[in-house]
Amino acid sequence: MSTSTRYNSRWVFSDTSGYYAAMIENDENHDAALVILSRLERERVRFFTTLYVLAELHALVINRRRNPQLALALSEISKLAAQPLFL
Repeated sequence: MSTSTRYNSRWVFSDTSGYYAAMIENDENHDAALVILSRLERERVRFFTTLYVLAELHALVINRRRNPQLALALSEISKLAAQPLFL
C-alpha cells in the first residue's frame, strides 16, 4: 500500500446500533442500515470499531435474540479483532 493510498482512505466508526440493525432483519432500522452500508461499500469507505463495541453487540445479541450461534460467531470475531493490526 502506498503512502498516498493509505492517507486518502476514508474511515467511518461503526457503533453497536449500526451493526445490530444491519444484522437483524426485523430491526426497525435494518433496511436503512443496508442502504447506508451499500453506499459506503461502493465508496470504498473503511470501517473501524472498538472491542467495547463488539462486546456490547455480543451482549445485545445474547439479551435480545437469544441466538447461541450468532453469539458464538460474535465471540470469535471479537477474538480476531483483539489481534494487532498494522496498516
